[in-house]
Amino acid sequence: MYLSSMDRPRNINSDNNQKSNISSKVILKNISLMKMLTKRSMIEEITAQINDIEGEIFDAKEEIATQINDVKKKSAKHINCCL
Repeated sequence: MYLSSMDRPRNINSDNNQKSNISSKVILKNISLMKMLTKRSMIEEITAQINDIEGEIFDAKEEIATQINDVKKKSAKHINCCL
């Protein structure tokens, strides 16, 4: 007598193991993606901080250049005054 697939005994443990393996793989993929997103957001945050620091350095350089020019002008006035 021929048994249809419905009549054949199924290995339930095998099915559960496969489902468990698939679930584990999905969970690991999700964890991996979360780590990647976390790293990406950390990189974006660090990049933003670096850009802020570069902006502050640029502003400081401009301020120093302005102060140097002011000192040069005052020195030139003082030298011309005393000649």
